[in-house]
Amino acid sequence: MKKIIIALAALLLSGAGASAASKKDPVLLKVNGKEITLSEFEYLYNKSNSQQSAVQPVGEYLDMFINFKLKVADAEAARLDTTAAFRKELGEYRRQLAEPYMVDSAEIDAMVDEVYSHIAEEVVASHIMMIGEGAEQRLDSIRNAILEGSITFEDAAREYSADRSAQSNGGHLGAVTAGRTPYLFENAMYATSKGEISPVVFSGIGYHIIRVEDRRPAKGEVQASHILKLTRGLSAEGKAAARSAIDSIYTLVTSGADFADMARRESDDPGSARQGGSLGWFGPGMMVQPFDSIAFAMADGAVSEPFETNFGYHIIKKYASRGIPPVDSLRESILAQLERDGRIQMSRDHFAEKLAAEYGGISPEEAVERYIGELPAKYPEYRNLLNEYRDGILLFDISNSRVWEKASSDEAKLEEYFRKNAGKYAWDKPRYKGYVLYATADTVLQKALRLVDGMGEDTPVDSVARELRREFGRNVKVERVLAAQGDNPAVDFVAFGGERPRLRGNWQAYAAIRGRVIDAPESVADVRGAVTTDYQTELEAAWLDELHKRYKVKVDKKVLKMVE
Repeated sequence: MKKIIIALAALLLSGAGASAASKKDPVLLKVNGKEITLSEFEYLYNKSNSQQSAVQPVGEYLDMFINFKLKVADAEAARLDTTAAFRKELGEYRRQLAEPYMVDSAEIDAMVDEVYSHIAEEVVASHIMMIGEGAEQRLDSIRNAILEGSITFEDAAREYSADRSAQSNGGHLGAVTAGRTPYLFENAMYATSKGEISPVVFSGIGYHIIRVEDRRPAKGEVQASHILKLTRGLSAEGKAAARSAIDSIYTLVTSGADFADMARRESDDPGSARQGGSLGWFGPGMMVQPFDSIAFAMADGAVSEPFETNFGYHIIKKYASRGIPPVDSLRESILAQLERDGRIQMSRDHFAEKLAAEYGGISPEEAVERYIGELPAKYPEYRNLLNEYRDGILLFDISNSRVWEKASSDEAKLEEYFRKNAGKYAWDKPRYKGYVLYATADTVLQKALRLVDGMGEDTPVDSVARELRREFGRNVKVERVLAAQGDNPAVDFVAFGGERPRLRGNWQAYAAIRGRVIDAPESVADVRGAVTTDYQTELEAAWLDELHKRYKVKVDKKVLKMVE
């Protein structure tokens, strides 16, 4: 709820905090003595109109704006802006909001360009990894031995690498693309020329040496679907049956059967089968071999012959292929990658160190706090967003205490409001009010009903439900119901004489207990949502009336005419 009200404040009433007025930025109005400038109001008014289909008249918006500011003034009068919870939440947001201002934009641009250059090129590479004490020195010695020719890279990988796959592939990674390995590893790989072996590099996982076998333009991405018949763990006979099945599917697909329909019915890959076999768009290295090579080698629209991977037998249908998108379209995802791998934080750390040097004699942490304190004066958009969040928190907290919590928790007042306005909540048709007892079988239902009858009408339903669970476990359940005819198939049968439906799941026997059909709501519980909403509206109107009487509002009509 708090996020919702803050978002509403952002939509309608977010913006700049009150600042000292000048001749160029006159005071438009005062609320409880607090000045609000023309520029603040214009910013908010224009922002509101940009998010609506029709331009809202200035006077109409001004009324909303004043009501908002009155509520914030009431929160300030209640000193809600001094609570520890408020200061903590606003402080966290203040720091978070300042993060984009605490990086070197040129450094970030260089990072983005570097990542994009990696995206545009794939590298075929092998590696040897070592971990543990002394790993860096031992791996450097192995590198020298490889360069001297006393051992091959592949043999060294099989003998020394901590990567278990090296036993079978000699350390070969195949084609590697950007974002598929830790960035320190990736940077070292892309910095190494074809045919060369990198110096020892630490990836965060272990120490590596990397041999670059080839560098070539990235293949882009393909869009494809597949059908899989699993063979992993099967006997020879099971594998033969899977091969026969995939061959039959291939014959049907190439004879005109719908690929997506066949995938849904026949594929052993449950994730893609639900999507008609779709794997979406994927780049090189994202699929196992030879799946990867076959998918990229196929023509758009083609269907592959059956082939085998470590998982089983596949058929691929390739729909489309595309090259590398321009850097601007990838910038957001690249920035997210930089945030995940810590490079953005490294840029913030560099920025903090530069600030400390500029301010002189203080720590980077102190420098950051000082810099954040200066942001509202330097950047109007930062000031606007920070005050938007500040006012949003206050609006939520004061509205919660004055309206929402009061309306939802005061049962006596809600019931009183319902009794006074019962005519507003009339129903267009009767409703069954009571409980439905469900059971897994009719025999269980009949026993349960006898137990309920034996407990008497005065026994609370909660006690009845507990006794039913104790006696029958998960074979029964009790649900409270308030439903009109047509709302619930089981209720239609047990209360309104409808046909007996077959319900989904195990609940095939059911009966009404402790219930009756009523023509109109009997208490607030029968229409709680509508009553609560209406009562909140009444409380809000009374509150606003009180605020207008308590706090003085003064509008400069001459300045109002200047609103663009």
